[in-house]
Amino acid sequence: MLTLKGKLLIGVGLVLAMVGTLTISSLWAILSYREVVHDLDRNLNRVPQRRELIEAFAGMLEPLRVRLPDDANGRQERLWQFNERLAEAELRTGEALQKLAKLPSQPDFAKTCELAQERLWEIDNRLQELRVEQRKLLDPEQSAKTKMSLLLQVNDLQASATAIPDFGTSLPQLLKSSSQTYRASLWWVSVTTGLVVLLLFVGLFAGRHASSRSREV
Repeated sequence: MLTLKGKLLIGVGLVLAMVGTLTISSLWAILSYREVVHDLDRNLNRVPQRRELIEAFAGMLEPLRVRLPDDANGRQERLWQFNERLAEAELRTGEALQKLAKLPSQPDFAKTCELAQERLWEIDNRLQELRVEQRKLLDPEQSAKTKMSLLLQVNDLQASATAIPDFGTSLPQLLKSSSQTYRASLWWVSVTTGLVVLLLFVGLFAGRHASSRSREV
């Protein structure tokens, strides 16, 4: 027959087991969530985004394709729109270079970083050349020729951006990884919760059984 001290020890042990399992499951879920957030932050904010560069260059094509009056006002409007898109492309290129410089240096990563840096510097230099050439859009005699030249060069920039290595995980892969982490966390929490309920049931049953036996004695 269990003494009062023994019953108390069993009760305390069951409580500690329940608290421990719930604590472990909670920590597991929190760490899994932290890992998912870290991956999202890394892929969206800390690595060069090739997609952003391609979108910026696509925006530069719009002022060159839009129909505007072939007069001084139309040429000025085209130049203004193109200059706005060009500034956005320069900003994205500068951000990509800064993110690339902050990436951790790893031997297996070195060649990829060098290739990306060469591409980005080449793009940056060509953007500076476009900034000079765009002024010819105001010249009535050179406007049409300059527009075609800029179109070809921006298309080349898009091709160069496509060739830049992609350092981030694609969104479908990231969502798949997040889904797997969520399912694993949910499974672990469900199992530990079921274990806690089982321990609680066993503790209550053992307590009632011991109480009934003591009454019989």
